[in-house]
Amino acid sequence: MDSLIEGVSNLESSGKTKIQVSTESDTQTYDANAIVYDGNLVLDGQKTVEGCTLNNNIYEFGNKTEDVAKSQTDMAKNMVILKVNGDLTINEGITVTACKSDSGFGGPKGMLIYCTGTLTNNGTISMTARGGIAKGQNIYLWKNENNETNPYEYIPATGAAGAAQVGGSGGSSIITLNRDNRTVNCANVTSTGNGGNGFTVMGYGRTAGGGAGNPCGTGSINAEVNPTYNGQNGTGGLLIIYANIINNGSNSEILSQGSSGGNGMVGGGASGGGSINIFVKKEYNNQPKNINANGGSATGTITLSGKGGNGSVSVGSVETENYVSIYKNY
Repeated sequence: MDSLIEGVSNLESSGKTKIQVSTESDTQTYDANAIVYDGNLVLDGQKTVEGCTLNNNIYEFGNKTEDVAKSQTDMAKNMVILKVNGDLTINEGITVTACKSDSGFGGPKGMLIYCTGTLTNNGTISMTARGGIAKGQNIYLWKNENNETNPYEYIPATGAAGAAQVGGSGGSSIITLNRDNRTVNCANVTSTGNGGNGFTVMGYGRTAGGGAGNPCGTGSINAEVNPTYNGQNGTGGLLIIYANIINNGSNSEILSQGSSGGNGMVGGGASGGGSINIFVKKEYNNQPKNINANGGSATGTITLSGKGGNGSVSVGSVETENYVSIYKNY
């Protein structure tokens, strides 16, 4: 295959699959759990879909026992793919997302929504806090036709310089107090997977938040672990959308946000936002009310933690078989 999207276009049935993409200098294999739906699909909070869990108007695609990491040393197994051979409509108040670990070890290796017809989004498509624990690999999303300068739209295995925090996890917060003048000294310890733990010394009721991540770090009060000040689980995940026509409603959202650290007197570090990549063949009508891959918010009642780094958002037309940017946040 020339690209991941071409590979998905050829999928005919649901189940575990491998999509191999070869370039002149590289070959990558993408493990995936595909859900293929034939016909028009309306997600309204009542309709059920095989391969998806529905709870409180939230559709979680994929299998949380097979597609995601099971421990801090494990890795996510599959990308989750939803392919609709027809039109896909997401009603207002409905959220479409991927499965995630119940124990805080993240989501799958991304989510790809492929719609052969019209995608009408009146709700929310989200990979917020669904970033997976996985080894980086080049992801060749789209091959441009007869373009030697820029042959591929792709996500590199390693982040660009200056963007190391994107998709990363929050650091720990350390608070040391002097009882007489009550000065506060803080230090952040960065982490690439799980969030760092918050820790207080000579606390006298002082609290420190744990960092966000996969899983989050624990918070503390008076040097004792206190889950009240834990960080949130998760980082922003990879979201890929392809459709013939995309209509965004006035209240629609497309998100892949990071998580916040625990809100102690010194906040725990937040995690980074993910990556949103949208490809449209013919028409892209209206921007969503909210489209972003922002990092988690800073926390802390005395000393603010670091905000999570923002991820990337790109929307482009491929009507001419060459990617033409419509919108990007970088």
